[in-house]
Order: sequence, then C-alpha cells, then structure tokens
Amino acid sequence: MLIGSRSSCVTARGRVEAIRALRIPADSREHCSLLFLAPSAVALSDALGGGLLDDAYYGAVGPDCYCLYLDEERLTKRLELNHRAAVMAARLGWENRSTCLAGDALLVGADSRRNDVDVPASVITAAWRGGLIEQPEEPTDLSAPRSLQAFDAPAHR
Repeated sequence: MLIGSRSSCVTARGRVEAIRALRIPADSREHCSLLFLAPSAVALSDALGGGLLDDAYYGAVGPDCYCLYLDEERLTKRLELNHRAAVMAARLGWENRSTCLAGDALLVGADSRRNDVDVPASVITAAWRGGLIEQPEEPTDLSAPRSLQAFDAPAHR
C-alpha cells in the first residue's frame, strides 16, 4: 500500500513555505515524527537539535529522490548510534556503509537540483512498513501537522 501525499505548503506567489520531513531520533524512547519545516538550513538544523547539517546521503526509491541529513559533528560530539535510521537506510536500499549514522536523522525529498522538498510518499511508506511510524488514519492525507507516532520495535509486515 502506497501512502499518498499532498504538495508542500505554497504561498499564492508560488513560494514554498514548508516541507514535510521525517525525523528519526537516535533515542529509541522518542517517537519518529512527520514534521512541517521551513525549507531552510536553520529549520532543518533545529529539527536535529542545532549544529551544522551534513547531507550525508542522497538516494532514490524508484523516481522519488530523498536526502538524509545528520549532524555534521556527530563523531566529534560522540552522538548515539541511530539504529532506526540504519533500519530505514536498509529499507531504502542504501548500500553505503562508510557513513556513521549517529544522532538524530532527518529525511526530506530532493528535486533534480538537490533542493529540499517534501519527503516522498515512498519513503514514508517504507518507514510505515518498517514499523518506524504508525499508519495515518487517512492514508491519503499526510498534510496534517501532527506527529505520526512510532512503534517501539520494528513491526514485520
């Protein structure tokens, strides 16, 4: 089942004011959440707890491109390994084993110029199938600015 999506929050002049992003905390006691964020480095950094952003990985699920952001200083800060981000990376077919997935992670969509856009529906579906988030009450409506709570352990579907 593919979960659909609506477009970003756009002004009358066509300017994107907010994009949907999937936040995957390193702390397994915190729920993963679908957030609305301004498409700016400051807003994305704030969602990860501040600090410099590292666009650690660009990938694609079919025609849908995405970017995984991490704290650039995650090794220096000795941030906790993010096992759920590793599960998500595996679900998305990420083969790169050289990047340390530590600290909170943020997944957003990426257009052809690598601008940040809504996290693709295919990525949200992979997160749901991997047990990271619960299925929204209305699968075709992901525009509600509320968190999608995660299961404590990945569910096998």
